[in-house]
Amino acid sequence: MNVSDMYPSSYLKASDIPAPGRALVIARILNEQLRDGESKWVVYFRGEKRGLVLNKTNATAIAEKLGNDTDKWIGEGVTLTTQKVSFSGKLVDGIRVTVPDYEDDVPA
Repeated sequence: MNVSDMYPSSYLKASDIPAPGRALVIARILNEQLRDGESKWVVYFRGEKRGLVLNKTNATAIAEKLGNDTDKWIGEGVTLTTQKVSFSGKLVDGIRVTVPDYEDDVPA
């Protein structure tokens, strides 16, 4: 048994994202209190039970294409990919969000 299966997360992690990426549609965005007591914005997707904790990099990437009004993000398609990112002085796999340029790239 995989240790991560023993302790399932409520949120998506990089290992949940298949290569070359995963296209999803934004369903809702909520402000949630995480286990460490910190409050963070979480984006949820259609057909996915777990949300993505929305860091500033990903929020800015979405806002650049869809605008600053998060209410208008609902129903829009995004692609989740993984990328090496710096975290606590180490390179780790992180999730990055991109917004397709063409509606043909957006899942129905």
